[in-house]
Amino acid sequence: MLGGTYLTVSAGDFRPTSQQCREAVANIIRDRIPNAVVADICAGSGAFGFEMISRGAKSVDFVEKDRRRCNELRVAIDALDLRDCCAAICDDAERFVRRRERRYDICYFDPPYDDARLQTLPAALTELLFPSGILIYERRAAKHRSPDAEIGTAPYDRRDYGNTRIEFYRRSDTADAAPALSA
Repeated sequence: MLGGTYLTVSAGDFRPTSQQCREAVANIIRDRIPNAVVADICAGSGAFGFEMISRGAKSVDFVEKDRRRCNELRVAIDALDLRDCCAAICDDAERFVRRRERRYDICYFDPPYDDARLQTLPAALTELLFPSGILIYERRAAKHRSPDAEIGTAPYDRRDYGNTRIEFYRRSDTADAAPALSA
């Protein structure tokens, strides 16, 4: 849908997910993307959410606390004519989780790697998922401490891409039935 479209983002204090990592994750979850309701939390450039739309997701909520980045997301949504399926929400991730009642099939959580405050948020994020939904948590691979204690369960899959670790979680009340992931 958006193949070949490039996004322009301003320079600044953020670390976008590499294209290799983003494509690898999208390929792993490819069977779950069509018609999925997605949240891209700590969205930054929004590259992951736009990747989901381009692969057939039904909708994406981009959550970004930096107002300038959030406004850039709104401009991109307008420029790509995606207002009917995408929303840029200017909010702190913790506040968003406390206020949100909407459920998601896929939540992608990519907080700043060294923000210890946000490293405890995955447990609450799993509660935003539909029963068959998945949380994808991106963090620094060099720190092999998994947030298992905060989430209450170990990830059912994890992959490393250079300095990036991707962990896959499901809702705590559906821990017995891990969704299948592609290779």
